[in-house]
Amino acid sequence: MNRLPVVLAMLLPFLFSCGVEKQAEGTPESSLLWKIEKEGMTTDAYLYGTMHLINKEYFYFPEKLQNLVKKSDVLVMELGALPDYASAMSLMLLPEGESINDYFTEEQMELVYDFMESEMNMNKEAFDLAFGRMKPFIILQLVTSKQFSGETESFELSFTNLAKENEMEIIGLETVEQQLGFFDQIPQSGMGSMITQYFEEKDKMEEETEKLQKIYRAGNLDSLAVFMKETSQELLDFEDILLTNRNKAWIPEIEKIISEKNAFIAVGAAHLAGENGVIELLKKKGYTVQPILF
Repeated sequence: MNRLPVVLAMLLPFLFSCGVEKQAEGTPESSLLWKIEKEGMTTDAYLYGTMHLINKEYFYFPEKLQNLVKKSDVLVMELGALPDYASAMSLMLLPEGESINDYFTEEQMELVYDFMESEMNMNKEAFDLAFGRMKPFIILQLVTSKQFSGETESFELSFTNLAKENEMEIIGLETVEQQLGFFDQIPQSGMGSMITQYFEEKDKMEEETEKLQKIYRAGNLDSLAVFMKETSQELLDFEDILLTNRNKAWIPEIEKIISEKNAFIAVGAAHLAGENGVIELLKKKGYTVQPILF
């Protein structure tokens, strides 16, 4: 099944009291929060798996978690800072002479126009003027955001605001150019079908997004990884591009940072699980990575 919009909220940050119960007491087998340790290591380091966009009812940002951030010297995230709107848009431009219409059939473009009219209050002429030269990825992000009903929250924004309030350094493991480049490696020929499937199966995708959030909030990374792969063939087809290669590239950067400073690391939860996840890659480097309650 082509469900990449469902899992996009776990993979890349968006370029634009919560009613949840505390975790059960005891020693967890899995968690969204992990402590990184190693013999001879003199700094404190924590690893947290985020969901880049999440409904407010599943957003859990307790005082214990906030205190761990505030006690750190540096906040490490996928991106050190989100670009301003103009810069982000410039990075999404198609090559000269290409149009977003080149990636959709006439019937698919009608679905896109209808979506923009109903969800964004933007008619066809306004869309062509604003997005005609943009990569299909911009539509993918808009579609993804509409799978969330009601008020949403952002862990990245919350962590960033907390770090700024406490005058902490913020380090990015990647640049915006790199992140957009990952999607440039996915054949654009199939992007139109991937996006327009949302319009054809909107209700089912919204149900899957709700289930994804529940699994995320439960904090079981293995279950999360299984669900994401079951609902997105693209995640299997392009796992090296979207997850594995990125995880491996982060490890040297993370090692350098945590050898020098107390660090709180927050990346998409999809990057933590599995044999090639950040947790196992750190263990292979000799670190002990333990789940902790928060």
